[in-house]
Amino acid sequence: MEQSRHSPSDYQQRLLPSSNNPIGIGSKRDVIELPINDLLDITGWVLTKSLRLFRKSNPPVMECLRSEIVYYQAYSTIEQLQELSKSIFAPNSCLHHYLNMAANNFREYLQGEEVKIKKYFYVLRTVLAAGWIEKYNEFPPLEFSTLENHLVPEGPLKNEINTLLKRKLDGEELDKEPKIQVNQSIST
Repeated sequence: MEQSRHSPSDYQQRLLPSSNNPIGIGSKRDVIELPINDLLDITGWVLTKSLRLFRKSNPPVMECLRSEIVYYQAYSTIEQLQELSKSIFAPNSCLHHYLNMAANNFREYLQGEEVKIKKYFYVLRTVLAAGWIEKYNEFPPLEFSTLENHLVPEGPLKNEINTLLKRKLDGEELDKEPKIQVNQSIST
């Protein structure tokens, strides 16, 4: 199970259920989805679905395998998948995923004169992940700071990102504010 802090709620949980779970082989439902609330966003897939997504180099599955936050792990399946993930990484598939997410998030969240400030991270994270794949031809790290430090040159954009990141890490509620105007490209 993996935790991430880039969902509409403050924490995303991704899990691969055990075989004891009522959702399983032969079940019509292969996804666990609990309603998103202000704090949690919990989803998971049965192992067969996870493996189908894995063989396609699905970024959410790949991210789950790379998370340093694991709440419970009973078997060696995860370690085996982590090792295999190095050989099944499909750069074009992942690049397509991240660029589509960036475009969709930009279109959905950053079009008004006022925007929810934390939504910038939805776009930035996916753009930087795509940039990492283009530059290094490997699956991007999960840590936003690693992506930023390697891909965003010093200047106004990096300064603005660091200001927003500090506000977010300080626990400030990043509500609606006037749209930020920064003209600078991200290096890839």
